[in-house]
Amino acid sequence: IVNKDLEELYKLLIEIDPEDAPLMSVLEAWQSRHKKLYVSKISSESPEFYVFTSIKRSDFKKLQEQGVFENEEKGHEVLVEKCLLYPIPNQVWRLTSDAGIISTLGKQIAYKSGFVSQQEALSLIKII
Repeated sequence: IVNKDLEELYKLLIEIDPEDAPLMSVLEAWQSRHKKLYVSKISSESPEFYVFTSIKRSDFKKLQEQGVFENEEKGHEVLVEKCLLYPIPNQVWRLTSDAGIISTLGKQIAYKSGFVSQQEALSLIKII
């Protein structure tokens, strides 16, 4: 059984990055391992897409114990290094990316990992 969303993602990535896009088998392996994959862009004008997963509580706690999140910018960098699947967040990518890419991706990853604003969290409480 082929996952239609994965198939669409594969076609999209191959179209925009034919040399470095992940193979369909890699996307399937990522989904099998992480269960949920997220696809984002940094802005509507940007042609680049990013594939990431969320950070799990156990991994977050380990990093928190190391003091990684005491500096917000460093925290975003670590989230991107840990959770970004495509493009591969190697040193060349980090050094050649636009200045705000890592911060913005870090915020997206944090949001999908359950770190939402207090206002949003409180607004979602329903009385039954």
